Amino acid sequence: MLVLSLTLIWSNDNIFKYLIMFFNFGPIIEEGHMAELQVTVPHCLSQDEAVARLENSTFSDKISNLHQEWHGYSAYFNCEVSGSGISGTIVINPDNVVITVNLSFFQSLAVDQYSTREEIFNKVSDILS
Repeated sequence: MLVLSLTLIWSNDNIFKYLIMFFNFGPIIEEGHMAELQVTVPHCLSQDEAVARLENSTFSDKISNLHQEWHGYSAYFNCEVSGSGISGTIVINPDNVVITVNLSFFQSLAVDQYSTREEIFNKVSDILS
């Protein structure tokens, strides 16, 4: 009886999504969509100086194959982190930098989003200080 109940629960997509939310494994996202992890870092630099510093940074030894495509004060990037491909955007505003990282459903489940946000915030703050 217990096995039958679990099979019914896991086969229903809506219940599965609520179980994910209930146990806080990650964001609820539809299949095929990306979750976003967004970090805002304040700065006191000119936008041009912030671009120059971020363009020439390696960010972390966890990142490989980093490609950045800058257009004015915004950039699209893609790279590999621990062997997993990610992409995102960097937008440099006059008083802050907004970094958005796109995560697949499975990446959003595997990543400790609080620690990742904190790590990105600290690294970018160091680059811009």
